[in-house]
Amino acid sequence: MKIRGPSELNQFLSQSLAWRKQEIANLNILIKSLNRPHEETLLRRCAVLFLYAHFEGFTKEAAEAYIELVSRQGLAYNRLKTNFVAIGARSSIREAAGSNLMRLHMGVVEFLTYNQANTAKFSSDNSVDTESNVNAKVFANILDTLGIQIDGYFSVRMLLLDGGLLAKRNAIAHGDKIEVKSDDYLQLHRLVIELLDHFRDCLENAAVLKAYER
Repeated sequence: MKIRGPSELNQFLSQSLAWRKQEIANLNILIKSLNRPHEETLLRRCAVLFLYAHFEGFTKEAAEAYIELVSRQGLAYNRLKTNFVAIGARSSIREAAGSNLMRLHMGVVEFLTYNQANTAKFSSDNSVDTESNVNAKVFANILDTLGIQIDGYFSVRMLLLDGGLLAKRNAIAHGDKIEVKSDDYLQLHRLVIELLDHFRDCLENAAVLKAYER
């Protein structure tokens, strides 16, 4: 993945989101084509797993693409917002946090004190952790990692994330016998599409506005 500027980010995100939306749309068409209620019920349960999979997949993929863009700007740490400085220091922080060794603690302090004029170096591969369960807390942490503000649009929909999508996905994935009614599924479908569209818009705007800079 080589995301060097806003146009490449836009193209990457559009392509990623397009095939995911198409797959979900095809699944919806298949559900509507069924004439037997038990078949519709079964397929809606499967569709919930697909909705979650595409939600987690795009969230991780899009976040990593934005981090890749930032890393390719060749900026020094002292020109980046603190969330990106934290990404650069994360491995040192994690190592120091689990140890009482002074040299590890000093390493973190030295990085933050003396390395800020150096060109930022971090990999997008290990910067985003979905924890295989992107609930509202994890999603908020991903937004914080990217320096994306949790606005009102996100806040309202994140309330539905845990109680709606995650609750049903986890129950189905764990083998629970729960029914996903048509109205509930349509609400979850709207939730996922709206969250992903807004997430993409936020990342594209941040890239254009260079919101990653101090």
